[in-house]
Amino acid sequence: MRPTMDDLVVLFYNYAVILSAGYAVIQLDVDDRVLLLGVGLVLALFWTGCFRFSIRPRVVQRDEDESDGVENRNG
Repeated sequence: MRPTMDDLVVLFYNYAVILSAGYAVIQLDVDDRVLLLGVGLVLALFWTGCFRFSIRPRVVQRDEDESDGVENRNG
């Protein structure tokens, strides 16, 4: 199975999530588990919204455009 562009998008998205969480923990000098979970939850909500409203529509639109191109060539 060959990696697709969707796989690459999700990989970079997850990488950004991990880096932002690590950066926040370092900058805030988090030692308390409750604070760590709270910061993680806030970042998770932010990145979920970012993915849902910014990244996902672009990927879905690109997939629809590609499938229309295949249908037009085959039709």
